[in-house]
Amino acid sequence: MYIFLIILSMLSVIVAEYIANAFIGFSILNLSFWVVIPAGGALIGMFLGWAFSTAFRKSNKKFSKKHCLIAVVVSILTFIGINYMEYRTTYLLDDYTISRTFEGSPISEFVYTDDNGIEKQMTFINYQKYLLDNLDSTIRFKSGKTMDVKTSGKINYIVYFLQLIAMIIFTTLYFVINLSDFKYCDNCKRYYTLKKLFEFSPSDYDIVMNKFENVNDSLLDLKEFCNRRRKFHNDVYFKATLMYCKECKNGEIIIKKHKGNDSDNIKNITLDSFSVESLI
Repeated sequence: MYIFLIILSMLSVIVAEYIANAFIGFSILNLSFWVVIPAGGALIGMFLGWAFSTAFRKSNKKFSKKHCLIAVVVSILTFIGINYMEYRTTYLLDDYTISRTFEGSPISEFVYTDDNGIEKQMTFINYQKYLLDNLDSTIRFKSGKTMDVKTSGKINYIVYFLQLIAMIIFTTLYFVINLSDFKYCDNCKRYYTLKKLFEFSPSDYDIVMNKFENVNDSLLDLKEFCNRRRKFHNDVYFKATLMYCKECKNGEIIIKKHKGNDSDNIKNITLDSFSVESLI
């Protein structure tokens, strides 16, 4: 199942890139800052990494380091797929303007003359090389002004490979990070489920942590905390999350300290199956 979900995520990226490019005139992959910072490749990689980790969790496929290699392959195939999709959906009208809505003649039928005077068919590889050798870039400022920058040649090749590298890095990174929050139950062959229990302020820290000292005797009090469902918007607060296996009901409570966008793991408290059932 996870292979099907991964293929589906790749296809969704390729289709989204086509729709954005053909109907809005915006390429997600080619989004960049100051020409050489491949923001688009990073964004696509982040999505692929999230989709990759979701596919593993939904199919309860246990993660191992070798799967990072699959993430790399998925990134490369998606990158090639986006560029091949652009090639197959690029058409030339009679006035040699480009159409992405299947009007005119496909670019694959176009014959061009290279710098050495040799006629060549516009194959996929030749199309990629033609774009990199001849296209320049435009920088858009917040004020709405634009500036043309000569990037044809070496700079385009550098940006091209930076996009691919960014996709590989962010796909793998987000894949590992997103799965690292989920424990795997080897007995039941499935990932643990996360359930938010409650948040508490630093002023309640000692009270709550004392109850966690003997959690089985304090279940009623902890369930009362769960029912409050309070949210704290101050700079520092604590969050209690239940992580458990739906099958065998093994689980633990994770206490994290949150400060702004950062969080630190404070304590993990192991629970018996009765306590897990009660908190669920």
